[in-house]
Amino acid sequence: MLDQLPLLVVVWPFTSAFISALLAAGRCTWLRYLAVAAMLVQLVLSAAGFVTVKNSGPIVFAAGGWAAPYGIEVELNLLAGVVLVLFAGVGLAVACYMVDAGRHDVPPAGERWFFALALVLIGSMSGLVVARDLFNLFVMVEISSLAAYGIVSVRDHPSSLEAAFKYLVLGAMGSGCILLATALVYGTTGYLDIGLAHSHMQAALAAYPRASIAALALYLVGFGLKSGIMPLHTWLPDAHGSAPTASSALLSGLVVKANAIAFFKVAFGVWGAPTLARTPLPDILLIFSILSMIGGASLAWGQRDLKRLLAYSTVGHMGYIFLGVALGGVNALGGSLMHVFNHALLKACLFMAGGLMVAKAGTRDIPSLEGIGRAMPITTGAFTIAALGMIGVPGTAGFISKWYIALGALDLGRAVPAMAILVSSLLNGVFYLPIVIEAYLRPGPYTRTEPEAPKAAMVAVCVLAGLVIFFGLWPTFPLRYLLEAARALLGIT
Repeated sequence: MLDQLPLLVVVWPFTSAFISALLAAGRCTWLRYLAVAAMLVQLVLSAAGFVTVKNSGPIVFAAGGWAAPYGIEVELNLLAGVVLVLFAGVGLAVACYMVDAGRHDVPPAGERWFFALALVLIGSMSGLVVARDLFNLFVMVEISSLAAYGIVSVRDHPSSLEAAFKYLVLGAMGSGCILLATALVYGTTGYLDIGLAHSHMQAALAAYPRASIAALALYLVGFGLKSGIMPLHTWLPDAHGSAPTASSALLSGLVVKANAIAFFKVAFGVWGAPTLARTPLPDILLIFSILSMIGGASLAWGQRDLKRLLAYSTVGHMGYIFLGVALGGVNALGGSLMHVFNHALLKACLFMAGGLMVAKAGTRDIPSLEGIGRAMPITTGAFTIAALGMIGVPGTAGFISKWYIALGALDLGRAVPAMAILVSSLLNGVFYLPIVIEAYLRPGPYTRTEPEAPKAAMVAVCVLAGLVIFFGLWPTFPLRYLLEAARALLGIT
């Protein structure tokens, strides 16, 4: 069974989604708990896959026994193992949040379908991570995109529907770029399998240099759009800000990271680090990354709407993730992969804790949240821990990844990116710390109740906040293996 784990982590969520869709049509009251159970099983499968890969090396499964290039292969390697655990863990936290807190901003009809869409999303993102060929990677990207559009619109509110449509239009443009890039790679190398395409890329660059570089540029635009890196970010603040809280947690926590991982797989897998270094890609990504880090934080600073502030913050932190690719080097790329892990925990915690605060206050207006920390000390405490992680305060998970990216920049003699990380972190402090200070120190109209928020949602938020501290003080689990994954991507043995 262990050799089938790369397939099981994809098939199980899709099967669970199908069952959830059938139950949703019948308005099953146990749907929430079945979704939690499905995500718990997914976490167990993902953890088993990670342990197996850690002990025995990558697992490759050939569907029907047909190896590439004639058959479809999926691979569970070290990077995929860590990312799958992350997807399942955050997905489980969001499912727990939806057990009794989702009804605050999702109507019953939308709530029933949310779970099926969320499971499709987890399954497709898992498939994206383990795919070994460009076509099936594209298929999984498309399925995840369609599910993401759906979870934005489940609230059935005009702003949500408008944001979902905008997301759909720009996402379709990104999909078109990815599909065209895939066709160019196939046309120039003769293969869709990532490994085989890589082995023929040098010949393709010699024979079709413009087509090969155009394919790389199209992948950058396509996955850049879906990841929300500036200046390709225009859909993200509306979609993440207008979506229900649980949807925002999945979108900012996982979906944009999954597309970044897909870009890493394609860029390093097909072209390879030495070839990428000879293209304009690192310089373009460096500009995009610094623009995102500074621009996203600056735009977040001017927001009064809490969810839009968090959405613009995601734009800024996508800059950190792509900066590692721009810089190259084990520390920089490993720090970027670590930030994929850490930012998913941080942003899921922020959106869900913020959602509970907004439900209590009845408004997303930040000045109106003054004093809410006195009425909701635990929830606001979790929000505070995650906010400190976003700033990069030592002792939190956010510090570790920022430190490694900055260290990687300095290792390469690149002082400007390191300064950009410092400036962006300071800007994060400028807009996060006043929210926390005024929530605790200002008087407000809110009264404390017991419990201060639904119990399952409180548990999910507190566990995520605890993990932010845990991985800030003991980062060995993800860091060791993600640095090793960075070496593998860079071709360093």
